Amino acid sequence: MNASDVEEKEGIPEYDPDELRQPVRPLDSDCCGSGCNPCILDLYEQELKLARRRKAASNSNSNQLRMDEYKDFVLGDIIPVTKSTNLYRFKLPKGQSLGHKAGQHLVVQANLPENPNLTFTRQYSILSSPDITHHFDLLIKLYDDGLMSSVIREWRKGESISMRGPFGRFCHEPVRQKRLLIICQGTGVVPFVSVIKDILDNEEDETIIRMVYSVKCFEEILMKETIEEFCGFWNFSLKICSDVDIGSKRLYGPNKEIINSKLNKNLLSSEISEGTYTLLCGSKEYMNTMSTHLQELQVEKENIFRF
Repeated sequence: MNASDVEEKEGIPEYDPDELRQPVRPLDSDCCGSGCNPCILDLYEQELKLARRRKAASNSNSNQLRMDEYKDFVLGDIIPVTKSTNLYRFKLPKGQSLGHKAGQHLVVQANLPENPNLTFTRQYSILSSPDITHHFDLLIKLYDDGLMSSVIREWRKGESISMRGPFGRFCHEPVRQKRLLIICQGTGVVPFVSVIKDILDNEEDETIIRMVYSVKCFEEILMKETIEEFCGFWNFSLKICSDVDIGSKRLYGPNKEIINSKLNKNLLSSEISEGTYTLLCGSKEYMNTMSTHLQELQVEKENIFRF
């Protein structure tokens, strides 16, 4: 199973010279079972790796961002996810990627509502994986009393939004980070979606990933389908800590559990093991609390990374 596998669709897509060619996966029945070297299935895996390398090389030459200069991106769609959270999809030139790395974020600039001559900024993690072309996604929670939230509520399709970046210095090192403990809260799950996907897509990366996800209630679990897909991998497992009892509601698939309790030091203690590298993302208060718990549980500060 591969995190980038997609369902086959009927019909042959129109040839697009701007798209990088991808190999077609042979059927399992196409293998003759005679021990051919290389097997047709092995050849497919080799071709898939070559295609990814070509795509990565293309992405490195198609950076749509600058850290020191704002650029306008056109909002293509607004997709409600929960009552307070929306996915905002921005357009990119055909065949082009954003040019970020997994886990990075953008700075969004807006005019101050009461004085358009003044601007202010907020930082938002990029939901999309680095290899996505044509568009990129931001998953943003809107707060009743949030200044930027009041501006984002007025965003409309076709509007241009100023952004710069990418920012973020996390780099996964499989040799040093053989076990990742991801602790996140609410939309703090966003930067980890691309990080996890990158690891699971790499068959040579055997990093063990444990994600502990804090939410207020079942309805606030973001990226449910994606997380369920992650749980199908041998090296990924999930614990969800809900502030309220979720009753009989469940996520599908293996390798996960739901606890009807806020994440505390006692629950966290069972997640600590030798060689664990911990990633944190959530509110400032949440990360401070979790960081304190971790250090009290003898986790070295250099093994804690805050997003």
